Amino acid sequence: MRRRQLRAKVRRNPRQRALRQRQNGQRILHPPWRLRMRARRKRG
Repeated sequence: MRRRQLRAKVRRNPRQRALRQRQNGQRILHPPWRLRMRARRKRG
């Protein structure tokens, strides 16, 4: 369920995603929430 919601959010506002990429100046293939999930998996 959560994955579907996150995908929907990304689909809703692709413009914000582009803005973030421009600000960082790097190609971010994965949004920040994935990094959090990775950390949780490593810890737990």
